[in-house]
Amino acid sequence: MDHRIMIPKIIHQSWETLDIPAHLVPFRQSIISVNPTYDVRLYDSRMRREYIDMHMPELIPTFDKLMFGVAETDFWSMVAVYVEGGFYADLDMECLKPIDIFATTERALLTIETKVMPQRQRELGYELPFQIATCMFGAPPRHPFVKAFIDRMVENVSVRQITHTD
Repeated sequence: MDHRIMIPKIIHQSWETLDIPAHLVPFRQSIISVNPTYDVRLYDSRMRREYIDMHMPELIPTFDKLMFGVAETDFWSMVAVYVEGGFYADLDMECLKPIDIFATTERALLTIETKVMPQRQRELGYELPFQIATCMFGAPPRHPFVKAFIDRMVENVSVRQITHTD
């Protein structure tokens, strides 16, 4: 019997309200229909804050400093995947194949947003020439990489002044 902790069959998604825009419905439906054995959950802005308050209340001061829905979602998505495991997917992610092939690992899975050129890699201090994305990722519950990611986000928010610019 395999005792490794695998990624659970949960897909977390979020929008400002539970009434998502019509142009995003086909994307969400693709995730649901291609992964019928998964618990695909949708959270709104109120539910994101309540989730953090329930599971990791020490993070509420950081969450409350975030001034943009996308920043709140990025922060909350890390918390949700850390607490329960599973996958997070932005609502504009289309699913073409089942994600079960990725659920059979005890590792954290991240997507690559772009490959950066060597000069930019040096400027950013990246060890590898890739910029990771948070549009879709997954991990088993309580994965140390996800916790380190959350800790780094908390640190960044605590040392930077966050302002809204149009």
